Amino acid sequence: MKAYSEACRADDGIGVFSLDAVRNAAVGALIVWVMFASNYPVPVHIHSAHMRRYIMQATVVNPIDIVFVVLAVVAVPLILRRATYDGWPAGLIGVLSITVITMVFVISGPTPEGLMRAVRFAGITGLVATIRWMSPQTLRMVVVWPLTLAVLIQASIGLSQTFILHNGAATTITVRWEHAWTQAYGTMDSPYSYAAFVAVGIAVILSSASFARLHPAMWIAVILGSGSVSAVFGRIAALSLLMVGGVFGIGWLLTRKRRYFASAVAAVLPMSIGVAVGWSGWQVRAAETGAGNLSGREALFRRAFTIIGDNPIFGVGPGEFGPTLARIGLTDVDWTIVHNVPVLVAAEYGVPLGVMFTVWLGLLGVLALFTSIRAFAVFVVMVPLFTFAYSPVVYVAGVAGFGLWLAFLDYHRRYETERTAQARASAESTVLVPAA
Repeated sequence: MKAYSEACRADDGIGVFSLDAVRNAAVGALIVWVMFASNYPVPVHIHSAHMRRYIMQATVVNPIDIVFVVLAVVAVPLILRRATYDGWPAGLIGVLSITVITMVFVISGPTPEGLMRAVRFAGITGLVATIRWMSPQTLRMVVVWPLTLAVLIQASIGLSQTFILHNGAATTITVRWEHAWTQAYGTMDSPYSYAAFVAVGIAVILSSASFARLHPAMWIAVILGSGSVSAVFGRIAALSLLMVGGVFGIGWLLTRKRRYFASAVAAVLPMSIGVAVGWSGWQVRAAETGAGNLSGREALFRRAFTIIGDNPIFGVGPGEFGPTLARIGLTDVDWTIVHNVPVLVAAEYGVPLGVMFTVWLGLLGVLALFTSIRAFAVFVVMVPLFTFAYSPVVYVAGVAGFGLWLAFLDYHRRYETERTAQARASAESTVLVPAA
C-alpha cells in the first residue's frame, strides 16, 4: 500500500512530455471535447431506412474517438501494474472485463457497432485507470476544473435556449413546445444526452468536496447546471438530481454538516424553480409521453425479451440490438434501443453476462454506500440512466459520463481507504506520556 500511495503522489512532479502528462491531458481533453463530439458524425453503416439518428452515435466514427484510443493506449502500463488493483477497484475491474469481452465479440464477428463499442469502452477503461492514480491536487486540475468549465458552458447555453431565445431555429436538434418553449441541448445534438452529462457533472463536482473545498465557480456551475436540467423537460435527469439531493439531505440529517445541506439545496432547488417557471413545457412533455412514448418503450421491452429468448447465451453482439430489430422488421417508432441498460446488455451479450453486469452494478452501490455519503451520491446519479435509458453504453457523451462515474467511485474508495489507514497509523504511533 505504501508503494501504491507514493505512486499516486508521484504524478505531481511529472515532466511535460511524460506518459503521465499525456494521460492527464487526454483526460482533460475528453471532458471538454465531449460537449461538441456528437455534432461531427461520419456515417459508417446504416442498416435500414428505419435507423434514425438515435442509433447514429453508435455507428459513426467521431473525432473524440481519437481521445478514447489515446487513453486506451497510454493507460496500458497502469492497467498492467499490479499495484493498480490494490484494494480491489471494482469499477476498473468491471469495465476492463466488459472491454475484453466486447473485443472477443468483435474479433469473432466484426461489426461497426461492436468496433465503436470496443474502442469507447477501452477508452473509459484507460480513463478510470488514469484517474485512479491521480493525487487530489491533480484530480482537481485535470478533472474537476475542466468539468466545471464544461457544465458552466452547457448550462449557460441551455438556459438561454429555453428561457431567453425561446423559439430558436427549428432544426433536428431542437424541439418546439407550446408557449414557444425550446428544449435545452447546449452544444449537443440531443437534449437528453445534454441533461445526463450535466447531471453526472453536478454529482462529480459536489463529491469532489471530499478532497478540497469547492471554489465559488464550482458552486455556480452546480446551480446553473441544476437549473438547466429543468429546461430539458425530461424526467430521467431530473430524477437523478433529486436522488443526489436526497442522499446529501440524508447525510445532513445524520451528521448535521452544513456542506451536505448546501449540496442538497444546490442540486435540487434551482431545478425546482426552473420546473415551476417552465411548467407548460413539462405538461406538454407529459402529454406526449402518455400519448405514445410509453407504448413505444413497452414495445421495445417486448422485442428485447424476444431477442433474449432467441439468443439467450451469447446475445446478438455488442451494438447489434438496433440492427437486429431492423432485420426482423422494426416498426417506425422513435426508439430503436431498449431503455434499460441491464436488459440491453442481456440482449447483446447474453443472459449470463446481463446478470453479471447487474450484480456488478449492485456491488458498486454497496461499496459506495459503505465508502462515504459523497461516494453514494455519485452512485445514485446514474441509477435512473441505467434503469430508464441506454446512453451510458451507446452514445459518446453517455459513455464518457459512464467512465467518469466509475472513476470517481473507485477514487472515493481509494481515498477513504488511504485516509483511514493513515489515521490508524497515526493513532498507533502516538505515544502517551504520563503527566509528571
